[in-house]
Amino acid sequence: MHRLRIAFAAASVLWLAALPLAAIAASDRAVPPVSAAHAMAFFAYAIGSLICHQRPERSFHLAGVQLPVCARCLGVYAGVALTSLIAVIRVARSRHRSESLISNQVSALDESAPVRSAGKRDVVISEEQGLPMIAGLRCSLARRDEERAVAIGISPTRARRLLLAGAAPTVVTILFEWATGQMPGHWTRALSGVPLGGAAAWIVLLSLHGDPFYRRHGRG
Repeated sequence: MHRLRIAFAAASVLWLAALPLAAIAASDRAVPPVSAAHAMAFFAYAIGSLICHQRPERSFHLAGVQLPVCARCLGVYAGVALTSLIAVIRVARSRHRSESLISNQVSALDESAPVRSAGKRDVVISEEQGLPMIAGLRCSLARRDEERAVAIGISPTRARRLLLAGAAPTVVTILFEWATGQMPGHWTRALSGVPLGGAAAWIVLLSLHGDPFYRRHGRG
């Protein structure tokens, strides 16, 4: 499941990076008409046309060329990429801490020396005591990961709440435009889309493998 998270994060980051790169490739007259850069730009704009209105007055321009999606969509994809990266990094750090804890216990057996744990007193671990301790620690860590994956998921009610909270800034900008007839600036609409993308990514990650922002004493 962690591999699916990594794949999702990689795809979201690559898509976000492809948006400005496509505009740069389309604006570069020195690039041959038939090239990998132009092929990437073509597919980016083609995909963008399926998921976005691509109105020039609502889109960022780079090097004099409109991006494949509007400013709001760009913010949504930025939120997806940022949330996915944070989730993958947090899971990787948690796994590293677990592996380090086991490694420290094994080193204590080899050296027959005190092992200091943060916030705890020194303890001397003998070989007879240490082997069962490490085996129990491994089982405990495996059980904890399994509980995270199975017990902590995403219910339809929680998913709706996340989406509503994430969509709130976008709704505010839309209501403002309807009420005043004035279109919010590109950056305002882009930033309003970031929470919506983050909420959507969080729901996907929760569905894949429990809560990536799990806390030991509660849910994220």
